[in-house]
Amino acid sequence: MKVPVMPYFVTSLRQPLTLSSIEPVRLVATNIVADSYNRDYLLKLPGKVYQFEAFSEGDERRLASLAVQKTLG
Repeated sequence: MKVPVMPYFVTSLRQPLTLSSIEPVRLVATNIVADSYNRDYLLKLPGKVYQFEAFSEGDERRLASLAVQKTLG
């Protein structure tokens, strides 16, 4: 009986998982959901909260089409 090469290769890569303080990446469908999750996560961190205002210069038509926040924080 011939053993399939791909499944054997994939199972040969198995490793035990170790606990880590690094949180797994979360994949979400939209930027709005990602921004909300990131904001909630950052607010739970200890320390002072800082806010940064964006400064943009250039062609106003192109700047208006950017999907970025003017305030970070």
